[in-house]
Amino acid sequence: MKRLAIALMLALAAVATQVEAPRADDGRHPGALRTPRSVFPVPEDPWSRWGRPEHPHPHPHPAPPAQAIWVPGYWAWNGYQWVWVPGYWRW
Repeated sequence: MKRLAIALMLALAAVATQVEAPRADDGRHPGALRTPRSVFPVPEDPWSRWGRPEHPHPHPHPAPPAQAIWVPGYWAWNGYQWVWVPGYWRW
């Protein structure tokens, strides 16, 4: 009986060493341990963007056209009556 108990304990120890411990991941990235995100807001470092533009843009903004553009007239309310604002050429 003693031999059976020792054999059973050795078998359980062998199986226990082969079982992997559960991982702390969400299953989307196997092998990569991830910490859960905090529910509290994380303050941004105000100096992290020092010397860099606020909104980097890969292309410069387009220059206005080199020719005149016609701005059409329109009706506008001046607080007392409707008045016609005539059109004009804008450079």
